[in-house]
Amino acid sequence: MKHKLPDTPTFTQKGLTGYQFPTVGDGVEIYYVDSPVGHDRYSTDGCDNYYYIISGSGKFSIDGKIVDVVAGDLVEVSNGVEMTYKGNMRILLIMVPGHDAKNHISGRPTDI
Repeated sequence: MKHKLPDTPTFTQKGLTGYQFPTVGDGVEIYYVDSPVGHDRYSTDGCDNYYYIISGSGKFSIDGKIVDVVAGDLVEVSNGVEMTYKGNMRILLIMVPGHDAKNHISGRPTDI
């Protein structure tokens, strides 16, 4: 089955613009994310996140460990791990089993 990117963003928040692909299966969400700045600190409690860097570069902080990323890299953030990222990137994000807004940790500074 073929899926197209929506014409309008599914979400915008603090420098991010995201487009959710139509559901491709139970418990899986796939997003195209345009991130000119980065993302606040976030906890992946309840799901695993996979970030494929389509273009650009930046840094991810995963459980306090900072890693540089460039186009072609795949970053895996396992369930229960705090993370954040910074940089000008276009990302394909796959969330298994899917996003839950309760997982966001607000008001905490990033470490990158």
